[in-house]
Amino acid sequence: FDVYPNPSSGQFNIYNWNKSGTFLSIFDLKGKEVHNEKLNYGINEVSLSDYSEGMYILQFRNEEKISFKKVVVQKK
Repeated sequence: FDVYPNPSSGQFNIYNWNKSGTFLSIFDLKGKEVHNEKLNYGINEVSLSDYSEGMYILQFRNEEKISFKKVVVQKK
C-alpha cells in the first residue's frame, strides 16, 4: 500500500496493490476508530479533513494479513 501525500492536509490517496478485498480502518492515537471502508484495487481517495491535526494509524486487512502505516495530518 502506498499512502501519499504524507504528511497531508487531511486529503490523501491510498494505492491498493491487492486485487482481493482489502479493508481500511483508521485509528487516532487514543485507539479510537475514526474511519473505515473497503478499498478498491488502485487509487482510493480518503479524507480526514474533519479531524484534528496529528498522527493516525492506518490498518489494512485482507484474508492473508494485517498491516499498518502511519499518516500525519497537518492543517495550514
